[in-house]
Amino acid sequence: MPADSARRSQLFRGHFANMNQMAAEGKLVLAGPLEANEMSYRGLFILDTTDFETARTWLQNDPTIKEGVFDVELFHWYGSAALSELQKIHQKIEKVQVN
Repeated sequence: MPADSARRSQLFRGHFANMNQMAAEGKLVLAGPLEANEMSYRGLFILDTTDFETARTWLQNDPTIKEGVFDVELFHWYGSAALSELQKIHQKIEKVQVN
């Protein structure tokens, strides 16, 4: 983690901007932080691809990953097909709450 708070702030702004971009493009289905855990995992992304190389390519646009703040481990995960609708539902709810 960069010691310089301005640099850290810049990296995390890029991290969240990248998540928003991937979500808008339909690449990111779900993301969120994790509680402290024995593996020291900080969070997870569920990406809409079954191909690890595609996932790695998408993740390289994240400055916190490019700069080594976060390491990436990839796993295959199978869940409900309805999960791909989550972003559409989120956008509807978000609009209602903001207005």
